This record gives sequence, C-alpha cells and structure tokens, in this order.
Amino acid sequence: MHLTNAEYLLTHRSFYPPRTAPLLMNTAQSRDIDLEEDWSIAESFNKQGLV
Repeated sequence: MHLTNAEYLLTHRSFYPPRTAPLLMNTAQSRDIDLEEDWSIAESFNKQGLV
C-alpha cells in the first residue's frame, strides 16, 4: 500500500518521500485482494468480525 498526496506525487514523481516508513501487519490484519473471490473472502471475514 502506498499513501502519499497527489501534489507530492506530481511534483516528485515518487511514492516515497524522505520520511517513508513501513506499516507492518500480520496475516490476520492483512488481505491480498487481487481477485473477486479474494474480495468475497475479505467481506465474509469483516461480517464475522474477524478483522
């Protein structure tokens, strides 16, 4: 996941400002959503309160 504001991205053409830091998450907190099936699984976990 990359978080930066549009102005910085347009000016510097980079997602990585000097103060870039990782956001560490365990597998229970993180979902890799590449497919529609992945989204369905994530929704199911959310409805069950597992996230």
